[in-house]
Amino acid sequence: MISVGILSTASVAYRFVKAIEQSDLLVVDAIASRSLTKAQQFSEKYHIPKAYGSYEELFEDDDIDLIYICTPNHTHFTYGRKALLAHKHVVIEKPFAMSVSQATHLFDLARINNLFIMEAMKSLFLPATNFIKQAIQQQELGPLRQIDMTQSMNVRLPKHHWMNQPVTGGILTTSGSYTFEYIDYLLECPFNSINITSIEDENGVTQQANISMTTTDILITSRLAMNVLTNNEAIFYFDKGHMVVKDYWKAQEVISDQTVHSFNTDYEMIYEVNHIADCFEKGQLLSSIATKERTLFSIELIEQYYNKE
Repeated sequence: MISVGILSTASVAYRFVKAIEQSDLLVVDAIASRSLTKAQQFSEKYHIPKAYGSYEELFEDDDIDLIYICTPNHTHFTYGRKALLAHKHVVIEKPFAMSVSQATHLFDLARINNLFIMEAMKSLFLPATNFIKQAIQQQELGPLRQIDMTQSMNVRLPKHHWMNQPVTGGILTTSGSYTFEYIDYLLECPFNSINITSIEDENGVTQQANISMTTTDILITSRLAMNVLTNNEAIFYFDKGHMVVKDYWKAQEVISDQTVHSFNTDYEMIYEVNHIADCFEKGQLLSSIATKERTLFSIELIEQYYNKE
């Protein structure tokens, strides 16, 4: 069994834990928080043997093989590096890092130490995603012409919340990878153009972003928002029809014209977890789906946008 430690009790952590419960190869043995009380409460609720009141204790646990990092965006590099230096395999929630140099450093460190490393990009592993990918490749409804995507939330977060930090927070840094990596995985072809526009609040935090991409014959538009709720879907327009994927980053169904194709599961991260287990069984230190190149592609686009003059 691969012994897993969870770094942070953030809301996404329990979904990863519940997905691992369905795995035959991975098991969660430890949870770490900066608050021992929170760690203990989490461990009791999800029946995790060890609870740590500091991240360092998890890094120092010799029985832990892999650490799942789901802390705020700007801390991913720091904790990813510490985990690798402690000789732990690492899975880091999206966004993997804040810059290409940070990401490259982590990938290089993992390679040098013969460790597995991957960005947690659950949308790429969903059966619904692969259903769409097959439809595109086999041209079941003819050639694909357009993709229209929306991903949004409408929540009022405290000013000190990590999402309310310029560049490292905001909707583009947090969710841009849901567009770039998802589309890159589905199409696997060169892009002729990629453009980003955004709206920031008075503190410089990106509240909305519009991403437009083109290939030789496909137009892609993606709208992201953290201050207004939109349809939260991806629509794929083909010559002979269209497909709708509600909540495409965690989708459990695809609507093709009037037909509903269901892929029900209680915890959508199970497919990502199964892939991680498969990588370990095959001795692969990098994912063939959430690839290093795909991760760097997304990070570079966002970094270039914020560094533009």
